[in-house]
Amino acid sequence: MTRKDEVAVSRTGIAIQNLHQLEEFANMVLTAKMNPKGLDKIPQLCIAIQVGLELGLAPMQALASIAVINNKPTLYGEAGRALIHSHNLMADLQEGWKSGGDLVAFDPGWVTNGPPDDLESIVRVKRVGIPAWFIGSFSVAQAKAAGLWGKVGPWKSYWPDQIAWKARWRADKQAFADVFRGVRYREEVSDYEPLDVEATVIGDLEPVKEDSEEQEVEKPATKEESDPQFYSDRPEVIPVADETNPF
Repeated sequence: MTRKDEVAVSRTGIAIQNLHQLEEFANMVLTAKMNPKGLDKIPQLCIAIQVGLELGLAPMQALASIAVINNKPTLYGEAGRALIHSHNLMADLQEGWKSGGDLVAFDPGWVTNGPPDDLESIVRVKRVGIPAWFIGSFSVAQAKAAGLWGKVGPWKSYWPDQIAWKARWRADKQAFADVFRGVRYREEVSDYEPLDVEATVIGDLEPVKEDSEEQEVEKPATKEESDPQFYSDRPEVIPVADETNPF
């Protein structure tokens, strides 16, 4: 590396200025054998670092926080929460468990004896400047319906954490979409099954026949009309009088 290619180093890390420097840094990571599993080529490391830079992460923070799942970059949940706090956008945070319609304390006995199906994690976040609670939830029943319950891995060993992170992502993605810029939490995407999609050629389209008489064109259904779950993901405004009862 010549003097003109030298990279400035500060308290926050190196300041990569161009693609050549990015590739040189990625090569250094490989040489030091500090690359995450699955990122074992210079182009892969460069893309992961670039995604992190776009989110506001330094190069090594990006490599520690970005996971590639189904060929898409995702963000570890803890790193996502760190980004939210670094932007000073979270005004309030409330997390808890509900069962039987009531807020309950987590029972350690559920880990060994199994929890009730209606046990759910509830997460509510407030964003600075918005007087609404953004609410996310996920339950044992939902995990079972999705085929996640008892699955070998984290769902078998650490199911409370998995359920809680599902709820956190559902709240965080609504309140802080501009922070994540389309990058999802790893804890959410890791449960998705990869899909093999094939394009089908249906042939040439026939020209539309003109009709002298005007025909009423059916208006396509709006998002609200076509998807009954649309409003369930919208933030709920909680009256001030209800602030003492978060759930």
